[in-house]
Amino acid sequence: MYRTIIFSTAVLIVFSFCKAKKTEAITTRPSTADNHKTIGTVSHKHGKCGTVVTIKAVGVETVLVPYPALDQKFDVDGLSIEFTYRKLRMPKRDGCDDGIMAELEEVSKSN
Repeated sequence: MYRTIIFSTAVLIVFSFCKAKKTEAITTRPSTADNHKTIGTVSHKHGKCGTVVTIKAVGVETVLVPYPALDQKFDVDGLSIEFTYRKLRMPKRDGCDDGIMAELEEVSKSN
């Protein structure tokens, strides 16, 4: 009985002094505007993908292939836009291996 109490106390003391190391949080989510929209840049530099929107986060670049196509007023190379999106489960266009098919909604020019 005496050994059980001492052993339980020792285990309790050992575990109370152990602390897990906290790692620094790295954000891999894309940048968002104040209204919770995603900010991206329109590009035509991804071969046969046509118009794409690139989203940059810390160390990660995500390429979205908009479906249906962007409105003509937003289809300008280098234009920064705000939008909401959802990934689509559909095959990529022939020759387009870079991007993720996505439906872009609530598209507007970013400041």
